[in-house]
Amino acid sequence: MADRRESHEQPFDSPLPQPVAGFPDFGCLHLASVGNARDLGGMPAAGGRRIRKGRLLRSGDLNRLSALDERTLTDGCGLRRIVDLRTKMEIQGAEDPVLRLPGVSYEYLPVLSDDEVLGTDLADLKANVRVMAEFALDAADYMRELYAKCVMGEAGRQAYSRLLKVLLDADEGATLWHCTQGKDRTGLAAVLVECALGVPMEVIHQDYLATNLFMDGWLQRLQRFLESAHVAKVLDADLEAYIYADPANLQTALDAVTEAYGSLEGYLDGALGFGAEDRLRLQELYLEP
Repeated sequence: MADRRESHEQPFDSPLPQPVAGFPDFGCLHLASVGNARDLGGMPAAGGRRIRKGRLLRSGDLNRLSALDERTLTDGCGLRRIVDLRTKMEIQGAEDPVLRLPGVSYEYLPVLSDDEVLGTDLADLKANVRVMAEFALDAADYMRELYAKCVMGEAGRQAYSRLLKVLLDADEGATLWHCTQGKDRTGLAAVLVECALGVPMEVIHQDYLATNLFMDGWLQRLQRFLESAHVAKVLDADLEAYIYADPANLQTALDAVTEAYGSLEGYLDGALGFGAEDRLRLQELYLEP
């Protein structure tokens, strides 16, 4: 996997992933209008099997979905279901193009509330001064706390529990879940799905870090928004803590669920109501024979 750190103007200290055998380019779908779009198919899982391709997709927001990428998702990947993990504020003016996707269902499952997310749209930034101020105090601490809220907050537990149930009821076609960047809420959803499918933890970590390969342009985009909003205090913050996948953030979430439930599997069972039988059924649906 090529090292893309040189393309970033500011120092980038978060590690890049190590390649995973049989899972080339971390399932990148190469969509021009959708960021961080990936297919989990090919990832090693329980019993030496691999995740089926064209079944489990993840991405950033879909509001700029082009006609060409639309065909790639619907015709090429068999997209049948979209699960939107964003807040109401993030969705306003950036709705998923569901009406253009006949035969594709849509489910809204917000992991966080509006006042817990620093958005990347100008309207969000102007409207959410309190969140911006908290972020500016210590961006790294803000992101770690956000990860803990995602997995331990009531909204997050309900959203992730429902996502797993959606997958359990999906006998065919692909399900795509996304937030705005396809990094944090989407990344945690992937961690939970992969754990339920028996993906080795080392591979889960590498897949989480793979986001850092696909975030070109986000830092510059956020800087432009902040400059336009004249939010100098936030411009002085460590914006890379917001843009890139940091293993410390993931570890914070894992530590929180382990402390409360003993393990990630315990969290799936105790917090999300997704027990051993559910996980076996999920593996039957999504793993190759």
